[in-house]
Amino acid sequence: MKTNVTTALGIDVGESQISMVLLGKTKAGFRLLKAARVPLPDGAITGGRIVDEAALVKILRELKGALRARTRHIALALPTTSTVSRVIRLEEQDPQRIARYIRGEIREYAAFSGRETVSDFRVTAPVRHSAAGKVFLSAIDESAVTAVTQACRRAGLEAEIVEPAAVACTRVVEGLGQGCKPCDRRMVAIVKEGMVNLYAFRAGAADFIRTEKVEGATAGPGGLETQVATEINALISHYQNQNDGRAEAWSVTVVDDMEVPLSDDAIESLKANVTAESVSVWTGSTLSENTELDPKAGDDISMVALGLAMRFLVDDEHDCRVNLLPMAAAREKATRRNVLLVANAVALLTFFVIMIVGGLRFLTKQVNQDIVALRQDELKRRHRALPTVASELVDLEKKNALLTDELAELKRIADSHLDVQWVQLLDDMSRVTPTGVLCVTDLTVDGDSKLSLEGLSHSYEAVHDFAKMLTQSEHIQRAWVVDADRGMGRDELVRYVVACTLAPGKAI
Repeated sequence: MKTNVTTALGIDVGESQISMVLLGKTKAGFRLLKAARVPLPDGAITGGRIVDEAALVKILRELKGALRARTRHIALALPTTSTVSRVIRLEEQDPQRIARYIRGEIREYAAFSGRETVSDFRVTAPVRHSAAGKVFLSAIDESAVTAVTQACRRAGLEAEIVEPAAVACTRVVEGLGQGCKPCDRRMVAIVKEGMVNLYAFRAGAADFIRTEKVEGATAGPGGLETQVATEINALISHYQNQNDGRAEAWSVTVVDDMEVPLSDDAIESLKANVTAESVSVWTGSTLSENTELDPKAGDDISMVALGLAMRFLVDDEHDCRVNLLPMAAAREKATRRNVLLVANAVALLTFFVIMIVGGLRFLTKQVNQDIVALRQDELKRRHRALPTVASELVDLEKKNALLTDELAELKRIADSHLDVQWVQLLDDMSRVTPTGVLCVTDLTVDGDSKLSLEGLSHSYEAVHDFAKMLTQSEHIQRAWVVDADRGMGRDELVRYVVACTLAPGKAI
């Protein structure tokens, strides 16, 4: 999907620090506008959950002021312990069955046992004939993401997108790096908050994900880089075993987004221990060495925050685009936006009515003055061309009457109200439409009080949640999904049709 966004903000909320990157896009490429990171007080976020919300809000406000961020395009990432991402085998083709299958898979993860979760997925390889496909799925603890988004809102930062930190890092490598040929094996290893996330790519699409804990702080000198190299080599060996032991060329990029980055000696040791054809290590301070982007921010730049901002500025069909923003937060944002739009519309209408009424009064006054001036002029000349004066007077009186009628019509319109059923029904629909996740492109009504909605969505879950929320309107008796299909084109959006039966006595 093409994007016309020119400025975006990425916010990386970790357990030890918060990082922000304000990124711009010009015809010449990306431009880093500002970047900053601030450490969190000890214990402010523990296990991915907010303990000290006041401290978090204070730091978010300070960073917003320091960056002077005015963009409404904001993406957010939570601590890695709050999120689970996987690439799983897919044998279903029906969109509704895929959604149920994904929900079943998420319930199997012990990390989310007994918790409410928010999830989203993207089919990376569709089912073809007898060959199974693959789907990238991601899930997050709902209570954790709700708490963080509310803290951001209190700081004046309204997030549109929530996605895993590791996904944002892979976007930086794929979007700013030199890239590999589609047939090459590529791996991105993200080291962050005591975890290493391994993303294996085949033909540019995510093929396998593994997440392991690394204990660099307790392993002694050289322990962290050795553990990371071991995990990378184990995944390469796994693919080699699947390929009957035949060696394959791998290109490996290690993204070091830790609070204390690896030393130069540790980086060289890591490169030497990884059994791959090409190995590179990216940090915030060495970003300009691997890309054409000049960070101008030194160690303050966060690779995760940079990738989050890029979410709005890149157009990549292989990008693992998921959005873990809870539906309740999206609906609340849409409601606030609609209230603001209605208030602005009323103020604008009032202004125009005042201007038009004032203009008509002024014009009426001018017409009357012209009539008086015409009579006085004729009297001064002592020449009364009565037929001419009468004709002009009749024309002026007609214009005066027409302006008076228009003034009365405008007053009637201002004092009237639109059809109550339409206003309330459309307001209910607007209130439950998740902004940034789903949009309505067409609305039709027939004589049997049936209403049909067509539109686009990023996920099947959003379509079904939208149909469920429509039934909360007192004007809609029943709503169901007639059709939902994700196309195979470049945008891969879900095209849907939702039918509604209006409540008895509410026919339009």
